Amino acid sequence: MRTWPLDWEAREAGKGCPFCAEGRVDRNRYGIRIFGGVLTDAYLQRYAPSPGFTIVVWRGDNSHVSDTADLTDEEACAYQNETLAVARALRGHFHPAHVNYLTLGNQIPHLHTNVVLRYVDDPAPGGMLDLNNGERIADEMLEQQATTLGALLRESPLSTIPPEPAGG
Repeated sequence: MRTWPLDWEAREAGKGCPFCAEGRVDRNRYGIRIFGGVLTDAYLQRYAPSPGFTIVVWRGDNSHVSDTADLTDEEACAYQNETLAVARALRGHFHPAHVNYLTLGNQIPHLHTNVVLRYVDDPAPGGMLDLNNGERIADEMLEQQATTLGALLRESPLSTIPPEPAGG
C-alpha cells in the first residue's frame, strides 16, 4: 500500500523544494523556459507524453506556495492569466484537439500546472496520459520549438522578458 512520505508537511512548507532551489533559470534538466511572467515561469518539457507539454511554475514573491488556495484572489487570477497566455501560445503553435490543465502537486508540492496538449491520435483518448513516461524530444527540435514559443510569448503583455530586438 502506498502512503504519503513521512516528511510531507515539511515538503509542503518548502523544505527541499526543487523548484525553489533552482530559482528562475532559463533551463533546467527537464526543459527550456519559454515564458517568464511576474508570477510564473513556463518550461517546455524535454520529456513529453505529447508534443508541447509545458509546466508553468509559481514564482511569486520568491516564496514557496503549495496550493492555489494559499494565494490571494489577485494572485490566483494573475497565476491563471499567465498560465492561459502560455496555453494560447501552445495552441497556436501545436494546434491540439484539446488542452488539459493539471494542477496536482502530489509529487512536488510546489504550485505548478501541467499544460498537456491532447491530440486526436494520442494514446489515451478520453483518459489520462502518463506524465512520467514521456518520450524524449530531440535537442534540436526542443530548441527550435522553445525559440519559436519564446518569441511568441515575449510579445505577451504579461511577459517580463523583453522582446528580442529587430534583426537580433
